[in-house]
Amino acid sequence: MTQVETNNILEFHGALTYPVIEDLLLAFTKKTKELELEFIIQKRLYSIMVECLENTLKYHFEINHPLHHHQTELSLSANEDILVLSIGNYVRNAEISKLVTKIDAMNALTLEEQNKLYRESIAKARISDKGGAGLGIIEIARNSRKQLKYFIHKEGIEFSFFIFEISLAKYPSKN
Repeated sequence: MTQVETNNILEFHGALTYPVIEDLLLAFTKKTKELELEFIIQKRLYSIMVECLENTLKYHFEINHPLHHHQTELSLSANEDILVLSIGNYVRNAEISKLVTKIDAMNALTLEEQNKLYRESIAKARISDKGGAGLGIIEIARNSRKQLKYFIHKEGIEFSFFIFEISLAKYPSKN
């Protein structure tokens, strides 16, 4: 097996709030400029980051337990060709099936099919109780242009730690 060297660009472990999101996005912007990524890749990655952070804030499940002091874990890393954003948070077990179904559905579609679904979803968008229109995972898949990955660590009867991993080619020609 070949070992690939990765470069950690940004890491966060803690409670996610809007001020924290603002700080993370500022740090993200600074760090990605240092990488000298092409504008289109910076734009796609920023969009993915915003969607992931907003979804995590809206849909996380808070646990009041001393062993679970980190509600959200985020890392952005890079190797020679790929950028990887990984974000994890606690999710109710009852909601995991719906989330996994959405991600698997996006992975089954081509970029053209994702774009069509996005346009159709915008045309009939309804805002949910949590303020979303169901476009987040579609937008992430469209911008990533790679298979979306997830990992589920069951933590009990009521909740699991859900890790969402999004990859993006560093160079537009590889997307």
